[in-house]
Amino acid sequence: MIPVYFPFTHITAPVAEAVCRCFGGIALHRPLKQELPSSLTALAQRLPIDIRVPDRQDEQQLINLYHAYRKWCDFHEGGIGPLKNRFNGVDDAETFVTQIRSEILGRRPREAVVPDPLLSARLFLLAAQDYDMAQETVDQAIAASEINMALMVAALKGDAETGNSVSDYPARDDPGAFMTGARLLSWYRLAGMGADADVDLLLTTSPAVCEALINHVPTGFLVKSWDGIPCSEDDGQRALWAAYLADAVAAKPQERGGLFPPELPAAFAEDFVFSLYLFPDLTLEQLLNLTLSGDDVSHAIQPGIRNIPVGLLETKRPEKKSS
Repeated sequence: MIPVYFPFTHITAPVAEAVCRCFGGIALHRPLKQELPSSLTALAQRLPIDIRVPDRQDEQQLINLYHAYRKWCDFHEGGIGPLKNRFNGVDDAETFVTQIRSEILGRRPREAVVPDPLLSARLFLLAAQDYDMAQETVDQAIAASEINMALMVAALKGDAETGNSVSDYPARDDPGAFMTGARLLSWYRLAGMGADADVDLLLTTSPAVCEALINHVPTGFLVKSWDGIPCSEDDGQRALWAAYLADAVAAKPQERGGLFPPELPAAFAEDFVFSLYLFPDLTLEQLLNLTLSGDDVSHAIQPGIRNIPVGLLETKRPEKKSS
């Protein structure tokens, strides 16, 4: 039973280490085989991280397209004035947008473009991935500054305590709150999960993602919260946890009230809170595609209908010591 990390394609070291220890590994979907960051490469060499990438022959096209979009964004940062000068004489907004897109793609405006939802999803997630990595770097820099300040104060007071490390400080902003619906749908397309996809557990670190799912599917409910992460210490405990999740996925409505997670020791109680949610009678697309209406998220019998377990792993903020 390996959880699938969503809707992110970047994972931090503390989360990866905790999840791999407690669940035996984690699956991480990425938009590209190329350009793995050195930090992820180092993690994957020492942890059981299953990096999954779609089998496509367009990686260089995607990289070139992303770089073109980045250049366009850098150019656009100068304001709308330069763009108006660049496309002088174009009054129609639709034509204006079409010409920008045409220039980025290197095609003539009249050329028909066949939509490629997976390419668009990978392009979006590539941008989101860079945003998430940049945000992590900023958070680490702020944490290092706070630690240095705490050390200076401790030294002035004659306190020998060294305090927390940079990795102990969680992100200040929830990246899942940034374009949540687009992240979820793009990740679903990237993962290539059809109606019959078999997923034991979806795992996210974003409270905003969980909140969006519950608002989208109000029948979802909290099963249990742990102070720490339920951690299987041997094969027997791991088998109990896997059997519970299998039963939860297949349970009929009248059976759900009698399902209780196995009692497992909790690890990382000082660092994390783990909450398990269950979203009943859905396909993965119905759960993750927030653009579907209430009528579309129906409970009609169809292939892939199941209960979907979602784990929320929240990082605790370190308590500030009183001065």
